[in-house]
Amino acid sequence: MVRACQLEEDISAYVEGLLQKRIAAEVGLLVGKLGSGTRNFILLLIKSPQQNGVEPVLVSTASTSSKKTASKGRSAAPTVQVQLDDEWLAVHAHNVSRMLPGGLSVIGLYLFCPESGLAGVTGQLTNALQCIGSASLPQGDQAGDMLLLHIASDSRKWSLKELPPASSNKAAALRPCEIRHVPLAANFAGISCRMAVDLAVPVTRAYVHKRETVATAVDCLKEDLAASLKARLDLILLEDGEDGAEGPFSRAVAKSGAICVPLPARVFFPVKGDIMLCDYLAPGETEADARERCNEMLALQIVKVHCVERPHR
Repeated sequence: MVRACQLEEDISAYVEGLLQKRIAAEVGLLVGKLGSGTRNFILLLIKSPQQNGVEPVLVSTASTSSKKTASKGRSAAPTVQVQLDDEWLAVHAHNVSRMLPGGLSVIGLYLFCPESGLAGVTGQLTNALQCIGSASLPQGDQAGDMLLLHIASDSRKWSLKELPPASSNKAAALRPCEIRHVPLAANFAGISCRMAVDLAVPVTRAYVHKRETVATAVDCLKEDLAASLKARLDLILLEDGEDGAEGPFSRAVAKSGAICVPLPARVFFPVKGDIMLCDYLAPGETEADARERCNEMLALQIVKVHCVERPHR
């Protein structure tokens, strides 16, 4: 049975903008929710940024003339070649994953390029999907199906395929999915709660589809709590430095043997309707720093902060 996938209808307008601007190619992440019953949900396309001034996907054309076509006076159709930085895509997915509240995750990749250029990079895309599936999930969870959305820049054809978690790096492992364009964001509800984990975590936030159960909502809140604490602790350890000699974590231990380090604040930004993504403030950073980082990682133009949540001791 072909699995259905609901796709936020605003994405069509974004793709139309790429066509009008005659963008040669673009690659990025699919953000949404996998496996709610028999359906998947794609809420956002997030363009992967440049690395050292180079786009993660490039398109070139080459003429493939042959004696047969030359003898008949016909010019051969150009061959489209797509170059893809799949390692950078996996890094981008990891960075974006820590910005997502519970219930939302990186669920795949999209590629906007000529239809004839897809075949040459399907292996790379499959490999990147496998890496992203493992890197973007909460610790302990098993990787599920990942999605690959291709929009042909020449024929305007949309195709969505699904990669099972145990697939080998073969194009045959990709299974077709049905696409349904719907006003999806309006069907997602934000939920929040306060949990005590030897400190007061101000708000644990998650998003669920309106048809999902209370049990699923609770699981999403737990997922957000775990992901938020991990992101904050990772940031503290990063500030400590590789040798652990100068940071606040090490100073706290050296001073009294007890660890008492303020957790980084969490900054929320509105991105679509009531849906918000987030980032965390390192010591000395401001809301403007987080906003600039989000605009770079998410290819957005965020101009305001919704709220800043700081854990209390």
